[in-house]
Amino acid sequence: MRRATAWILALLVGGAQAQLYKSYDENGNVVYSDVPPSPSATPLELPPVNVIEVTPLAPRADAASPPGPPAAAAAVSYTIAILQPTAEETIRNQPTLRVQIDLQPPLQPGHLVTVSINGTLRSRGTSLQPVLNNVERGTHQLTAAVVDAGGKPIVTSAPVTVHVFRQTVRRDGN
Repeated sequence: MRRATAWILALLVGGAQAQLYKSYDENGNVVYSDVPPSPSATPLELPPVNVIEVTPLAPRADAASPPGPPAAAAAVSYTIAILQPTAEETIRNQPTLRVQIDLQPPLQPGHLVTVSINGTLRSRGTSLQPVLNNVERGTHQLTAAVVDAGGKPIVTSAPVTVHVFRQTVRRDGN
C-alpha cells in the first residue's frame, strides 16, 4: 500500500495533468498506473493540485549577523590553573605524574583540556585530573590549556615547574 501511495504522489508531483488509472492484478491487489494496464482499468478523477504562494520573509531588525551559532556563545572567558603538582615540587620515584587542574567556568561542549610538558602535548580530553605516564626525570614545565574543536587554544595556564627524580641503581657492582 505504501508503494502505491508513493507512486501516486510521484505521479502527482511529476505531472499534475497526467491521467492515472486504477486496476487490479491477478492476486486482487490494487495497481495504479499512468498507462491503462488492461481494458478494465478505470481512470481516476483527481482533485486539483493545491498551490501555495511563498511569502518571502523580511530579515529581523535585530539580525546583524548571518544565521548560525551566535559569536558570543563561542567566546567563553575561562580561568585555568594547575593545582597539582605545585610549583617547584619534586616528584620522587613515581612512574606517573598526576595533574589536577582548576577550570572556571566548567568546560563547554566542543572544548577540550590539554596538558603539555615542555611544549609537547601529553594529554587531551575532558578530564581535569589527567595522569601522565612515563615522564622522564629532570626539570619540566607543565602547562594546561583549553582548546576549541579545531585545537586552537582559548586560554593557557601559567607554567608550573616540576622536578622528576628517579633513583637509579648501578649494576656494575660499585
